[in-house]
Amino acid sequence: MALIRLMIVVCVLAASLAGCRTGQAHDPAAPSRAVEWTFLKAKPGKRDALRAFIIANWFAMDERAVREGLMRSYRLLDTRTDDGPWDLAVEVEYHDERGYDGIKDRFETIRAEHVVQPIEGLLLRDLGAVVGSRRLFPATHGCPLR
Repeated sequence: MALIRLMIVVCVLAASLAGCRTGQAHDPAAPSRAVEWTFLKAKPGKRDALRAFIIANWFAMDERAVREGLMRSYRLLDTRTDDGPWDLAVEVEYHDERGYDGIKDRFETIRAEHVVQPIEGLLLRDLGAVVGSRRLFPATHGCPLR
């Protein structure tokens, strides 16, 4: 658990440094947003297929959710190593601090209409597993969310 926390801090710092040239104060009047990270561990030799599964399935649904105004953005992060408790992380940015909880009912409609696309004939359970998740909020300083 401590390793996951350390990896989260390192990733957040790296993303902040890569995306910001100067620190800017967070506007307290701006609506509070949430970012949720879902951590996945691939089965041995299945990392590329797991990545493809996430893109073909999760991101197909997330793209629709963005078009319908439920989510702001989504992306896939990769540790590029097999060491550690997770290999891939899906980051989703929501419009308010409720995160997924705020769109759950509407997103379940999207999920029900989505036809799962197996990769190499395999489903998520065959490719890896979700090993954790975390809801994060913008800090009081740093690059503002767009």
